Amino acid sequence: MIFNYSFLLIILLIGFIFLIVFVIFKIIAVIRSFTRVSEVAARFTLDSMQLKLMVIETELSLGDITKEQAIKRENIVKKEYSYLKSINKISLKIIRNILNNNDIIVLEIGYALFTLVDHDESKLLLKIRELRKSFAEENGVKIPKIRIIDNAILEPKEYKILIFGIEAGCGIVHMDLLLAVRNNDIKHGIQDEKINETIYNLPAIWIKPEKREQVEKGGYTVTEPVDIIITHLKKIISAYFLTLQ
Repeated sequence: MIFNYSFLLIILLIGFIFLIVFVIFKIIAVIRSFTRVSEVAARFTLDSMQLKLMVIETELSLGDITKEQAIKRENIVKKEYSYLKSINKISLKIIRNILNNNDIIVLEIGYALFTLVDHDESKLLLKIRELRKSFAEENGVKIPKIRIIDNAILEPKEYKILIFGIEAGCGIVHMDLLLAVRNNDIKHGIQDEKINETIYNLPAIWIKPEKREQVEKGGYTVTEPVDIIITHLKKIISAYFLTLQ
């Protein structure tokens, strides 16, 4: 009888553990669904704002309203959008912090960068696989899988890198441009140099692809958008890899 009771107790304990795991997964699934709904709602809010502004511009051009009325209505629309965006951003931030704590490395991307991961053989995904493989070979450490999330709350061309749910780095990339980074030994840079690149804080400028050869001859290092993200990922992983094991 003792054996039977012990065996029954073990069965009940295993069943209880499975029940807890099942409930946790269901809760996570519901939270993820809510996150997606919130992101879609945010996109519709942005689209509706643009539509309202177009209507105001049309009415102004037709003479149905004065310029002062148009400015007043535009301000109201922008304030409404700003308020809704801030509320949605706070709620999504809380939810994402809950979800991201279940993932060690997360790469969030704005909607203008969605094409980077629109299929399994996309350039970004392939380079991430290469990064994980080369990092393991060079350092003898296998880094965790990198989860990629499309986040409509980010600026369209923005990306963020999170480690254990905490932001470790962020940046902006333009998919139709290349980043020309000024080397330290160049005395005079391009006249319209406007930014410092995110990773190493060097003077840089976004250029059109057709100017690549000309700029490289001037001593600049030219990088594609995908390689910028990969380089940033590698730098952050290198800084945190002891905690990723």
